[in-house]
Amino acid sequence: MFHVIAFLLAAQFALPLYVSSTFLASWVGEARVGIVYTLDSLIGLLFIGVFPRLLRRYGATRSFIAVALASSAALALLPFLGNPLLVVGVFTVYLISIRLLALPLDIFLESVSTNATTGKKRGLYFTVLNIGMLVGPLGAAALLTSGDYRAVYLISAALLLPIILLV
Repeated sequence: MFHVIAFLLAAQFALPLYVSSTFLASWVGEARVGIVYTLDSLIGLLFIGVFPRLLRRYGATRSFIAVALASSAALALLPFLGNPLLVVGVFTVYLISIRLLALPLDIFLESVSTNATTGKKRGLYFTVLNIGMLVGPLGAAALLTSGDYRAVYLISAALLLPIILLV
């Protein structure tokens, strides 16, 4: 079951991956996209520093579900916002949540592995992640035939829901 979660999460992440910069540029201009990503990364580092405390307090499963819900909500909101500041704020929530989802996944992987099988399980895990990352851009290309970002973000948001149920 863990590998299904990993595949869906990678595909969900990769679906908007190659269109997000273009989407963001339509709101802030091409010259500011790098600034937004840089600021998001710096803010994300702060959250990564705090997140282990939340993991200890609420556990990996609850933390994962909370962050996945925040990520899904951000993705679902993005195509409907009409204000550049709101777009950047919600985009920031999405980017930070993606980074944070990796931490409980590592805990889940450890829980399904023994010392003797950790290398094999981790190798399979990364293979499954990479296959999911390949599926995302193919899906985005199929969805973007009309040039509408809405479907990419909504389907990416919806893909988080079965992941939440499987966790």
